[in-house]
Amino acid sequence: MHASQKTVARPNLIAGILACCAGLAAPPSLAEAKTSKAGAKDYALTVYGGRLTDGDWHESFGPGTNYIDSDLVVAALAKTLSRSADGGRSYEVEGQIAKHSGIQDNLEYNLLGAVRWHDLFWSDKLNSSAAIGLGVSYASSVPRAEATIINSGSEKLLTYWHLELTMGPPKSDWQASLRMHHRSTAYGLFGSHGGSNAVTLGVRYEFD
Repeated sequence: MHASQKTVARPNLIAGILACCAGLAAPPSLAEAKTSKAGAKDYALTVYGGRLTDGDWHESFGPGTNYIDSDLVVAALAKTLSRSADGGRSYEVEGQIAKHSGIQDNLEYNLLGAVRWHDLFWSDKLNSSAAIGLGVSYASSVPRAEATIINSGSEKLLTYWHLELTMGPPKSDWQASLRMHHRSTAYGLFGSHGGSNAVTLGVRYEFD
């Protein structure tokens, strides 16, 4: 693709990713738009941190995981836009600010839409949820670890997604968070090289 074509395609690509985010965060029907479980909170602040790995996301679990000397700390604020009629799902938008340290020391800004499931197998014993989010990620500079260790190059602007599992005491506003934090080229849509993965731990606080 010529440089001029890529310049034109990039805004369209970003618009497409943001449209997908909006689709994740949008209610599936008007009947579900305003329904919520008793006591459900509309805002959540999650603070989490972890260390980057040098493998694909599915290689970032277990004893064989290879970590590199690069860490991140993230603050994420989410707003619930709607819930399903039975309260089992919620649709949210989330903004994140991440600070990297170690091999790469850039800032990272992420904006995404997410779907969260609340009725898990053990939900009668724990306040728990599982979520998947999709959006865009912008780094303040080309991330050094992404460009030199994990890949042979990277980009400031990449796609972002996360997988999250939370657990806490019943009826508590506090939960522990286990989250996969992922940046990538989206199979070449944002460039030919780049991306990183981190399995993170943190806390999530829900409030009105």
